[in-house]
Amino acid sequence: MNIIEYKYLVCIYLLVIDKEIHSEELKFLKNQQFELGEQCKIEAKKILSDDNEKVDILVILDKLKSIDKNDQVVFLELLIKLSYSDGYFHQKESDFIKKVGLSLKVESAIVDHLIHRIGSDFKILYSNKKQSIFEKINESINKILYDFTDDEYFEENLLEGNSFVEKIKQIAARAKDDLELTSEKMLKFNSLLEKNFNKIETYSEKIEKIDSQHKKDNLLEFIRKLNQETKKDIITSINDNTQVLEKKKYTVDYFTIAFLGRTKAGKSTFHKLITGEETDDVGIGKLRTTRFNRIFNWENLRIIDTPGIGAPGGKNDIEVARSIIDEADLVCYVVTNDAIQETEFNFLSELKNKNKPIFVIINYKENLEHPIRLEKFLKNPKAWLENKNDKSLDGHIKRINEMISKFHYDPNLIEIIPVHLLAAKLAKEVHRKYNKQLIDGSNIKLYNKVIKQTVFRNGHLKKMQNIIDGCNYQTSLTLNKTTNDINQLSILLKQVKSEKISLIKYFEELEKSTIQEIRMIIKSIHKEMEAGLKEFANNEYHNKDISNSWKKFLEDKGYYNSLNLKLEEVISDFQQNIQAKIKESLQDITINISNLDIPKIEVDISNYKFVASFAHSIVSAILVLTMKFAAINFWNPTGWAAAGITAALSGVGMIINFSFDSKEKKIKKAVEKIITIIQPKIQENEKEIMMNLDLEFLKSSREIKNKLNTNFDEMIDGLINILKVLKSINKNAKTYSDYFNKVLFFRSLEHLGKIKLKGILTEQTVNRYLANTTITREKENLIIDTKYKLKKEEVIQLNKALQLNIIIG
Repeated sequence: MNIIEYKYLVCIYLLVIDKEIHSEELKFLKNQQFELGEQCKIEAKKILSDDNEKVDILVILDKLKSIDKNDQVVFLELLIKLSYSDGYFHQKESDFIKKVGLSLKVESAIVDHLIHRIGSDFKILYSNKKQSIFEKINESINKILYDFTDDEYFEENLLEGNSFVEKIKQIAARAKDDLELTSEKMLKFNSLLEKNFNKIETYSEKIEKIDSQHKKDNLLEFIRKLNQETKKDIITSINDNTQVLEKKKYTVDYFTIAFLGRTKAGKSTFHKLITGEETDDVGIGKLRTTRFNRIFNWENLRIIDTPGIGAPGGKNDIEVARSIIDEADLVCYVVTNDAIQETEFNFLSELKNKNKPIFVIINYKENLEHPIRLEKFLKNPKAWLENKNDKSLDGHIKRINEMISKFHYDPNLIEIIPVHLLAAKLAKEVHRKYNKQLIDGSNIKLYNKVIKQTVFRNGHLKKMQNIIDGCNYQTSLTLNKTTNDINQLSILLKQVKSEKISLIKYFEELEKSTIQEIRMIIKSIHKEMEAGLKEFANNEYHNKDISNSWKKFLEDKGYYNSLNLKLEEVISDFQQNIQAKIKESLQDITINISNLDIPKIEVDISNYKFVASFAHSIVSAILVLTMKFAAINFWNPTGWAAAGITAALSGVGMIINFSFDSKEKKIKKAVEKIITIIQPKIQENEKEIMMNLDLEFLKSSREIKNKLNTNFDEMIDGLINILKVLKSINKNAKTYSDYFNKVLFFRSLEHLGKIKLKGILTEQTVNRYLANTTITREKENLIIDTKYKLKKEEVIQLNKALQLNIIIG
């Protein structure tokens, strides 16, 4: 391929950079008269089809680095003009052109200058109809008569004349006011979201500092994850809000109608018949498939043809169709009479979520290419509309009404228009001599009339609804989500606080009972010592080495081993009971988290991840406590010499050797002497051991208790901080959602003539007129408490236009 062909491929990449193929951009590109070889056409089709095998843009740009500076500027001008040719310079187009300029090493200032210069010359062009003097006079007379009578007869003339063009201009002018008002609010809302994001960042930094000390505590890991998810939600909201505003700006000058429906429902054929455009002609031959939306202009209306939805493996096509919801002021949902399945209406839920008004178009499929069937059709072109047999339209319409009501659309507010697309297609392409019968029988004229009537009568309301409700959907989404998160996390916070109180209470009670049990063991062992002391004295009163005998006596009796074993058992029980209670508490919290209506937070209950890390640190502390007990040897006889016990006992032998009493008395005195000397020391040792063990146990247990308090308090503080952020976001979202509801109602009152506004709508004006009005949305209901009195027929009129269920309190 040559340099010209590579330039053409860059143009094709630019053409689809906004995920749409616009007929005006194709026309502009076709008028440049590029000379293209077959290989270039193949590569262009791959780009337009979003083929996985398409040539990479970086490869193409690399081929263009050799062009001279003058050619670079001319090429960039071409790209900018191509971008503006569809009526809007998209941000993605701007970014792409700057990327091309960077690749060609053109200074960014030059690129910016070219964009500004060409953009300043750009004007929105509306197609006025050429009229004779008589036609102009006739239209003027019809306009006066229509304004005076509201008669549909006079309206039909206006729909086909320049009055319709003027109506589109008026709709666009008001839409710009609404968009400016809305953009200001959405940008402020984004700014507030950014502030709350920064708060979460600060909280996260604090957690990182705390957690570096705890070595990845899983309770804090939960809070960290919650912070991360909250930040993601905020970023998503900001990005979505920005994209929605971009789409509103993109389409503000036009009234946009999108055609949606399953594959093979007839959407592309419908477009071709209405607009007269070859929907598969892209200037380089027929394009059979594309994953991009196709844009056409018809009667100053912007028409969007989407890929089919609901086809197997058509996930990407659904995403493409979903991308136009915020652009569309009205949706025509195309179905066929031969296969009305509930699944093809599933997409209505997304349309209803955004309060998108719809028309349902039934493409009546009947093979008129067979001569006998065509002849029968021509005899009575309206028969298919009037039949009352089992295959009649009435049955199909009834089923459609059942389907759309499942997705909260009120069938009474939805217009269903049957059309015979094959009849209209044959009229234009094959049987031109039967043109009138086929066109009349196709019902296409009725569709054209109803659509244009809708735009002419209520277009400003639907355009306003798209802008205001489109942005309100974003704030309401944030409002509903944060309301849910606040409720769920408040429940969790309450439970965590309750679990903390319960656990600490249990800990303190167990601590108290364990201390009592330790004291009882010490007292019991020393009572045994005292009881054994008499036996020892009676057996050892004559022993000259009584100190070592006492030591051996104690070892033989196993008092110390028994004391150690019993204390270890008590401490082990304390450890296991605390660990079990912690596991139980954290298991309850874990289960509660898993039951929260916050799908993004996942907790593995079966492995008790929270418990494993948390309990390990507690067990470690208790093991340290046990080791300290093992090191306490106040009862060890080796320490008795220092206490003077050995010296005192050595005097017992003097009683035996030097006393003049009888032998029995001597023995009795010696025994009593031993008991008198050792017993106080046993009692003293009991108190000392008890005091030291109390201190050691309490010291270690308090460390455990502080660990518990710290971990729970950090989780509680983390939840409180997140709730503060969520409540701030929630409050802001409600403020802006309430405001958008008021703007929608204000414009509705204008439509009914209840308010006469002069000049541009401002926030002050809305607040002044609707100071005492409150509006509540409950699913598909808009409940309004206001001083303005609306007649029943006026409410019905608004409900029909907006496809909402307005309830005036």
